[in-house]
Amino acid sequence: MNSYFKFLLLLLLAAIAGGLFKIVSTLGTADSRVSAPQEFKIPPSDPLIEPKENAGRCLATAKIVLPKQYDAFANHSRFTGAKRLTDQTWQIRGELSEYSAAGVKVFVFECLDDKDSTGVEIHPK
Repeated sequence: MNSYFKFLLLLLLAAIAGGLFKIVSTLGTADSRVSAPQEFKIPPSDPLIEPKENAGRCLATAKIVLPKQYDAFANHSRFTGAKRLTDQTWQIRGELSEYSAAGVKVFVFECLDDKDSTGVEIHPK
């Protein structure tokens, strides 16, 4: 009976060693199902449009509001227009884009800016 338990113990140890060998041997090989991520380049952001002071405040405010509303980070910005509403108030429109491995998300922003305050509305495109 003693030899029977020794045999079962050796069989169990052989199974464990074989399983460990299989695990260790697969760790070193590259999995053919997993490929390297594709490279992508983020295009340069557009320069500030005139009036640069107002456009800069709007862009900064939009980049602060975007993560709070949509949990996104703007890597790229593009201005689509600026319109003077009053002597000191400007309406500035643009787009913020988030580039990631999952793809590109574009958010449209509209900003009202004067020397005292800046307000931004952001919506996904």
